[in-house]
Amino acid sequence: MLHLLFLKGTLGVKRFITTWDVHQECRHEPLSFYWSRSAVKLFNSMLYTNYSDTLRRVVQADLNLQPRSSACCTAQLLSAFQGLRGRELYVRAVQTGRAIPVQEFTVDLKHRMRGV
Repeated sequence: MLHLLFLKGTLGVKRFITTWDVHQECRHEPLSFYWSRSAVKLFNSMLYTNYSDTLRRVVQADLNLQPRSSACCTAQLLSAFQGLRGRELYVRAVQTGRAIPVQEFTVDLKHRMRGV
């Protein structure tokens, strides 16, 4: 909240200007952008970990749980793909246990954010 007030003061705008407008003017990405990108990177790293066979099995169990539960990590990750141009590609990658192309995902996510 203090950070937002600082940005509004620096820009010289009224207090009722929306948070979204202030962040766009300052070229700040919304927190959901960072969450989504970090979630994809975490998913990819868990798929190909060399350190823990248990972790790979947990990821596989979560993938198997996804059709029956919206509370599992995989279901939440899949919900982050809503509205993306490459949604089918990302969903297919998750469902088959392959890595999601982070560069393409990031570009797609930025495009969706600009369209909001």
